[in-house]
Amino acid sequence: PGATGVPGPPGPSGAPGPTGAPGATGAPGITLSARVSTTDAGVTTLVAGTATSATREGPGFYFATFDRDVTDCIAVATVGTGPEDTRARADVNALTFVGSPNASSVRVQVFLSEGANDNVDSSFHLIVAC
Repeated sequence: PGATGVPGPPGPSGAPGPTGAPGATGAPGITLSARVSTTDAGVTTLVAGTATSATREGPGFYFATFDRDVTDCIAVATVGTGPEDTRARADVNALTFVGSPNASSVRVQVFLSEGANDNVDSSFHLIVAC
């Protein structure tokens, strides 16, 4: 046989193959939550969510406790109410501290947003994604 010639141009693409079988359902993400109501008298109630308890430590400081370790989770709190109260304030912010005071708790601090750094009591919503 003689020498190999120059390759020709590529041919057209073939037809798509059949759709594959669906994969297995993944494990659900773990989301923990708490809706906490606080009255003017400082009475704190866990109204809804997966937290096992919610307590008020002092003006503007709360703990939400869960049935698992939350130290590797992300927590976000926002001031809010449910139909049972009207204690939420529009002029406040909330900070979260995961794993405080223990591995299954989130500490929430609610304070005035005008820069006064004054802690205030307010109902809030908390979500924890793990």
